[in-house]
Amino acid sequence: MTGPSGDLFRTVFEACPHPYLILRADPDLTIEAVNDRYLEVTGNDRDAILGRALFEVFPDDPHDPQASGVAELRASLQRVLTHRRPDTMGLQRYDIPRHDDSGTFETRYWSPVNTPVFDPDGAVTHLIHHVEDVTEFVVGRQSGQADEKEVPHKVETRIARRHAIEELTRGAERLRRLAEIVEEIAAVRDLPSLTGLVVRAVRDLTGADGAVLVIREGTQVHYLDEDALAPLWRGRRLPIDQCVSGWTIANAQPVVIEDIAQDPRIPGEFYKGTFVKSMSMVPIGRANPTGTIGCFWAEPHRATANELELQQALADATSVGFSNLDLYQEMESARKAAERSAAQARQSENRFRRLFEEAPIPLIIVNEDLGVFEGNRRFLLQFGYDPADVTTAGQWWERAYPDPDYRRKTRNDWLFSIAGAALGSGEIEPVEHKVTCRDGTQRIVELSGIIIGEDVLATFVDVTERKLVEDSLRKSKAQLTAFIRHAPISIAMFDRDMTYIATSDRWLGEYGGDREDLTGISHYDLLPDLPGEWRSIHQQALAGATIRNDEDEWPRADGSRRWLRWIVQPWIDDTGAIGGIIIATEDITLEHAARQALERDKEQLEALVAARTAELAGARDIAEAASKAKSSFLANMSHEIRTPMNAIIGLTHLFRQGTLTEDQIDRLDKIDQAAQHLLAIINDILDLSKIEAGRLLLEHTNFALGAMLDNVRSLVSDAARVRGLTIVIDADAVPLWLKGDPTRLRQALLNYASNAVKFSEHGTVWLRTRLLSEDREGLVVR
Repeated sequence: MTGPSGDLFRTVFEACPHPYLILRADPDLTIEAVNDRYLEVTGNDRDAILGRALFEVFPDDPHDPQASGVAELRASLQRVLTHRRPDTMGLQRYDIPRHDDSGTFETRYWSPVNTPVFDPDGAVTHLIHHVEDVTEFVVGRQSGQADEKEVPHKVETRIARRHAIEELTRGAERLRRLAEIVEEIAAVRDLPSLTGLVVRAVRDLTGADGAVLVIREGTQVHYLDEDALAPLWRGRRLPIDQCVSGWTIANAQPVVIEDIAQDPRIPGEFYKGTFVKSMSMVPIGRANPTGTIGCFWAEPHRATANELELQQALADATSVGFSNLDLYQEMESARKAAERSAAQARQSENRFRRLFEEAPIPLIIVNEDLGVFEGNRRFLLQFGYDPADVTTAGQWWERAYPDPDYRRKTRNDWLFSIAGAALGSGEIEPVEHKVTCRDGTQRIVELSGIIIGEDVLATFVDVTERKLVEDSLRKSKAQLTAFIRHAPISIAMFDRDMTYIATSDRWLGEYGGDREDLTGISHYDLLPDLPGEWRSIHQQALAGATIRNDEDEWPRADGSRRWLRWIVQPWIDDTGAIGGIIIATEDITLEHAARQALERDKEQLEALVAARTAELAGARDIAEAASKAKSSFLANMSHEIRTPMNAIIGLTHLFRQGTLTEDQIDRLDKIDQAAQHLLAIINDILDLSKIEAGRLLLEHTNFALGAMLDNVRSLVSDAARVRGLTIVIDADAVPLWLKGDPTRLRQALLNYASNAVKFSEHGTVWLRTRLLSEDREGLVVR
């Protein structure tokens, strides 16, 4: 609350000797105000409980399963919200939390009264929770310190006295409010306002759950407003003899129905589906009623004499209000006629002001010399300024254009534009300027406007992003144009109408004739004789297809023929739509000619290769026949030589049986080795024939490498001795036993050793072996 009256009320409220709480009528029953006495008896601080839910601050004692204070108080408050009238509770036990960190509760006995508080529209916004603390009486009785009969009597007497005082207080308040409402009714100028005022007043003063205002219209009654039953009854018209309102008007007497379900005068379907269980109606006007005022209750209820008196008093005031309406309407018609022009002007001004303030673009109003300044909300927000930052035109010019030279130029440009508009249509042509924002950044804005009387309405449209996009598009277009222009092939870009957008220099040279630029020219105007096939290809590409041809013949106008590789495909604009097509062609005439020559050479080469292949096939047959003859000859010859060699080897063996000198044994050994060597040569010859016939198989047996090297050395030692050479063996840690083909290995080693002896003049011949590598598969020996 604010103001002297609010401060006074708060002072009186907080100093009241009885405990009071004011609760907000929300689901949490939030504590909105508390007086000092309530804080005293509960041991709380005001700041600790304000804004918190009622039952969060005052819960039941969790250690007492029988505690019911929260449930009973919640039920009473709900009854107040539902029935919209005070609810008095009997003697109640409450558990008040102690504030000593013990977690215990103090038991107190209160007698509460809960009262609704209404807003001007009749809605319950707050609840007053008033308690009478009778703890000392109850505790005294429980401790035996008070007379058993006296204590209840004192409690009941005190509660009754308090209730009487509160009822008198509420009665006085209702009378005061009734007087205010009578004055308000007398001042009402129209029927809808009168209807709403009366309905709210009836409901508030009587505590009814609903109210209605009904007027008589000939033989019918018209329900003007029914806040409780709308839209079932609002606006309905019923015969005067078929409803309670009609009976009240006809008899000019109040009608009270305590229970509509038991009253035979009320058809059951009238209030079926509504909350109404009882009602009361009073006439408006005592002699010749012009309508009725009704109250509805959600429970069976017989209206009290006080409630009927309040109802009737409001009905009498309403009758006076109806009488005043005719006079007011005549006066109002004259007044409205006189004020209509002014109202229309104000409406126009207000509409303009509203549009000006709420416009989505920055707007300002200045006079023609730019000395008066007024901007809308969006104008200042656009550039980050607060209204306090810019209150005059001078402040705006200094902040928005801090550079004096640029400020002077901008101001002169603006004055020149205004002068030009004043001499013309009144519209100011758009110009672009840079405005400095509050944070120091600059925005590019487009200024335009219109002259209105002696003022100028100007718009500031921020085009910074648009300019950036335009610059980006301009750069992209320049890059694309440069790329296309200098492309090493003929390429052109068209819009959807096949009008040239860009071309490469090669395209311009090949298809443009003597033109220096094709931009804006139709492709079909440039090539009017273009075949229909190409027009079809263009339409397919404009529909989204990509068409290509890697080798296409193109007859030229001069009679020559060229070969092209081309592709036609669509290009996509920034909206995702097909903006046109791109055609790229490459002259492959030379490539085509080279390919044709290559094809001819290929055919000639294939014919030559076929001829040579036939000749080689004949030569191969002859060679195979000669090879077979050679193999047959070698086989026969080796057989003829093997027979005497076997005889020599056999005789050498027989000679060894006799007594021989060392020289003889040495000579027999050499004869035997030579014979064995000759047999090895014969075997080599046979192997050669097998190799040629593809039938040679390698052995895979164990052998001693050192013994083989000794054998080779003995076979070439005589020849080495004659030439003065020394034979040396170097095995280099090669394993003693190997597995392979000893025969072929011996032949190779003997051949190497013989050649070494044959072509060496002096020195030493080394029979050297080296182990190069070893793995699970075998050895590599050199």
